[in-house]
Amino acid sequence: MASPDSPQTTSSVVNPESTGGGTVTATASRFLTQRGYPSLEKAAERPGLTPYPAWAASALCITSAIPSMRGLRGYPGYFPLVCFGAVFAGSGYMMNLDIDNGTSTATAWGVIYTSLFLRSSLTARKPGPIALLAGIVGMTGVYGVETWDSVFG
Repeated sequence: MASPDSPQTTSSVVNPESTGGGTVTATASRFLTQRGYPSLEKAAERPGLTPYPAWAASALCITSAIPSMRGLRGYPGYFPLVCFGAVFAGSGYMMNLDIDNGTSTATAWGVIYTSLFLRSSLTARKPGPIALLAGIVGMTGVYGVETWDSVFG
């Protein structure tokens, strides 16, 4: 066992600087790029070119299916939320293969979700359905800009 005065020779999990790996963001970005996903730096610069907003919207929809099963007012039904979650997850996967079709799919289904559930979410005046709607609208906006650029730009 090392004495308290000797320097620590094992790498620290809490401090990635001691492993020579750089910051946590750089380590996570390297982990993602080794597996074929966009880096976090790219996601911060142009989030519409990464699948992460679509996957976040998918997670929001699927986790919101739990309160909808309890019949809370303002949430869409269980089946629509699970289906929209699957579509957003699929569009995120699609972005790894074809960025134009992935962004346009996420944009189109985000517009469909907003068209169907805007009124019920706002009239419920509950934070959960409004936060879910805001997340979907935000994702639609992020991908809508990229879709607009790819079609008209």
